[in-house]
Amino acid sequence: MEEEMQENAADRVFHKIEAGETYTIYANEWNGKIMYKTPIYQKQLDGTSRRAYMPIRFKKDVVLDNGTKIKIKQGFENFWLTAQDTQGYNPKFYIQVNDFEVIDSPSLQDAISDYNQQTTSYDSDDLPF
Repeated sequence: MEEEMQENAADRVFHKIEAGETYTIYANEWNGKIMYKTPIYQKQLDGTSRRAYMPIRFKKDVVLDNGTKIKIKQGFENFWLTAQDTQGYNPKFYIQVNDFEVIDSPSLQDAISDYNQQTTSYDSDDLPF
């Protein structure tokens, strides 16, 4: 059985994500680690929608502010199994992001706002002309 799984491992295809769409990333601290997630939506037959969150993993040393908007350049959908799920019936899916671009960030907006306040707050008596 294990040999069969290893032979089929090369045939596995993960869902590649190269859409270039903008995703809002939310950061939560859990057990001393920063965990990231993005909302996903499901449309119901009655026209309403439900929201859930998909975990997102980045390469090591990536730190994003809560509410950062990114454009994923390269990534894929992957999964892990809990220690109790020895048969693989309940995989936990996540998005692995390998390359992205920051579109908007709360800290970026704060920096722009501070810059604008510093550069536009002047007294007309201080001008040399």
